[in-house]
Formats: sequence, C-alpha cells, structure tokens
Amino acid sequence: MVTRIAMLFIGVIGLIGLFALGKVMMSPAPAPQKVVQQEVVVHTKKLLTVRNAMHAGDFLRESDLVASSIPDNYVLPGSLEDTPANRQALEGALLRVDLPAGSGIVEQSFLRVGDHGFLAAVLKPGMRALSVAVGPASGVSGLIEPGDRVDVVMTERVGDGAGGNVSHLVSKIVLSGIRIVAVGGSLSPRGGKNIAEQAGVDVRTVTLEVTPEQSGILGTAQQLGQIVLTVQSLGGSHDDLATPPVWEYSVSASDSQQLKDGVKVVHVYNGISGAQDVRF
Repeated sequence: MVTRIAMLFIGVIGLIGLFALGKVMMSPAPAPQKVVQQEVVVHTKKLLTVRNAMHAGDFLRESDLVASSIPDNYVLPGSLEDTPANRQALEGALLRVDLPAGSGIVEQSFLRVGDHGFLAAVLKPGMRALSVAVGPASGVSGLIEPGDRVDVVMTERVGDGAGGNVSHLVSKIVLSGIRIVAVGGSLSPRGGKNIAEQAGVDVRTVTLEVTPEQSGILGTAQQLGQIVLTVQSLGGSHDDLATPPVWEYSVSASDSQQLKDGVKVVHVYNGISGAQDVRF
C-alpha cells in the first residue's frame, strides 16, 4: 500500500515538472534589451605643427606650418594655437631643437627675429659673424638672402709703377662657401617678401658666418681692395679656393703684349708681387 502511494506521488511530481517545462518552452522569448552607448566627447585644440621634419638652426616659413587638431590631454605647455598672429610671429623664426614631422611648436623651441641671442643662435658652434659693406652690384642686386652661400672675391692693384714695376689689377677668391647669416638688418630669409620686393631693397651690409681665421682674412681683404660676393648654386658648399687669380692682362687683350717703338714688350708676373716689362 505504501509503495503504491509513493509511486503515485512520484508520478504526480513528474507530471507537474513536465507541465512546467512545457510552459517554459512554449512561452515567447523576452524582447532584446537595447544597449545605449554613451558618446565620448574628445576636446581638441587646433595647434600649429610642422609639416615636415626640421632641424635646429632651420628658419620657419609659412609653408612649413600646418594646423592640427590635438586632444587636450596631449597638448604641451606653451603650445601655439593656429591664429593669424602666431603664424605671423613664426615667420622667419629660428628653431632651437629638432622637430619630427607633425610635432607641435612650443614657445621654448624657437627664437623670434629680434629676440636676445638670435644672431648668436644662428651661428654654428665656434663660428663668428662679420659684416662687409656691399653695393647694388657687389651685393647681387639685393637678391641675396640669409642661408645662401657665397664666394668672397677680392680685387686689388698690385705694384706701384716704380722701379720698372707695372701696376696691375688682380682678382682672387679669398673665401669660398661662406654662409650668409644676415642681409642688412634681416636675419631671416626674405622676411615674407617676394623676389620683386626683395630686389628693391637697398642692402648696404651683408653678415657672413666665418671661422676666427677667416675673419682675419676677410678683414685684411677689405683693406687691400674691393670685395665682391658671388652666390653659389644650391646643393651644399663648394670650395673654390683653388681657382687661380685672374690678372688684368688675361682679360684685356691690349695689355698682354705691346709694341713700343717697334720693340715687343711682355709683362712678366711673379705671383702677386708685381710685374715687370721685358723688352725684346
């Protein structure tokens, strides 16, 4: 009797379980819950950065600058925002450090034209700055600008005409591949002026970057004769010091040989010490 009651109880429990399982299986699936994604707002600033990699000693130009949106968390202290005033202030500024492409420009990374120590920062270690007087022709008609490299040509008159010596002109390259660091009072390339405007500038002095020894050579050359600057082509410094001197007899055909009273006269030159007439 007890066994039959237990089996009946187990059967009822089983039926209840099957009913509950069937109800769960037949019930509709719950509607999927919508996941709300919270939008993260990133605050940025429009800063001035360099378009390409630049090195310490380079001058900044308008074409070197580009505006970039930088997240606030990555903005360095002293970074310059993209404003017309900041762009104008950076024209011709001198970089004090190397900047990879896309780097922001901060106040500590450059010197503005007119800042204390600007000229000293332009010079390479151990170099000196020495100014020379130039005219419209000797200064390449105002087209020369900082960063160009030039040869310094000196023209002097050799011999005093006494004691049989003949006075003649001779030109010689005394310095070669010298970098221009300033033209007049401008230490930056063009200063925002185009070529036509630059050509009209009356330039009276050009400042050269020289070694201590070269400063002595240049100072002596200015006292001996007339100085002319010739601009070298792009592609680095070229050393033209080996170019031989040019005497006036090699330029003027009438001075190479003369006939005096039917006697042929030849000028004999001994280095740059002078010349003597030899008659045949």
